Amino acid sequence: MFKRFEEKVGTDWVSTLGDITTTQQLIKEVAAYGITLSEAQAQEVLNFMKTTDKELSEKELSGIAGGTDPTMNTTSRPRRGMDP
Repeated sequence: MFKRFEEKVGTDWVSTLGDITTTQQLIKEVAAYGITLSEAQAQEVLNFMKTTDKELSEKELSGIAGGTDPTMNTTSRPRRGMDP
């Protein structure tokens, strides 16, 4: 579904549609681009748009970069005793 948004609205579709706050607004706006959404699909898109606006915390960035759980208090853990 998001690929279709990129093709029809553009790669910056999140910022293009960023002022939209309701599913009805979204459904109406994307119809102008030839995209038809159900209420559930529109809600999924809105949820995605909300999460892309937030910046990641230092802990989350460390988790992504180091592959650790972002909810952990440390950014890495030694793997001693793991090798045979």
